[in-house]
Amino acid sequence: MVREFQKVMNELVERRIEEVINSKEFVSYNEILDHDLDEKLKQLKQFDSDEAKMNALSDLKDNIFEQVFSQTNIAYKTGFNDAFILAVDMFVMPKKI
Repeated sequence: MVREFQKVMNELVERRIEEVINSKEFVSYNEILDHDLDEKLKQLKQFDSDEAKMNALSDLKDNIFEQVFSQTNIAYKTGFNDAFILAVDMFVMPKKI
């Protein structure tokens, strides 16, 4: 019974992660960040000085951090919302069977 419960929970989590990754908010934000990252990579080839290249690399690192942060933020927000809804459904307004 415990293994079946774990299996069901894992399937639920996998489905939910897929929904988050395919959500409009997640996809549109990633498209913007990917475009910005591509533009910065193209600019990197144009710099002559090492200082300019280092500044561009710093911008790339910031861009990657921002992308990971936004993805994590969306995932945590979704997870918290799901947990809150579950808690309300189970404890605040339990359904009578």
